[in-house]
Amino acid sequence: MEIQWSSDLETGIGIVDDQHRELFDRIIEFFRVADQNDTVLTLQTVDYLAEYVIEHFSAEEGIMIKDSYPGFASHRDEHSKFIKNVYQIKRKIAVGGVTPELVATLKTDLVDWLVNHINVRDKHLATIHQKEVSRYRW
Repeated sequence: MEIQWSSDLETGIGIVDDQHRELFDRIIEFFRVADQNDTVLTLQTVDYLAEYVIEHFSAEEGIMIKDSYPGFASHRDEHSKFIKNVYQIKRKIAVGGVTPELVATLKTDLVDWLVNHINVRDKHLATIHQKEVSRYRW
């Protein structure tokens, strides 16, 4: 499964879209390294991905708080589950190494989750955010 950023995934919130593009780049790098079956390098790349995921989700959650986003708790819970999933991936790789089966499963799971999350949850956040922004325009 290929992952590629497209304009269809844009939310209209500049910082969120920029971070989503970077997140896609980091996931692509993770898959590139994982395909090499180098466990040590793959684990380093998972850490690199995890750090950015946490940074991105923190920025998104800051927007939600500022906008009094009504779906904050459930959206934040989805972020937390994703972060836990990334660390579970790290554990699986640390214990069992990198296998083609694991990489194939991860590609499907990570990409499906990310694209679905952006298309549903983040676009809903963007709708609320745009309403909040327009309330304060002169």
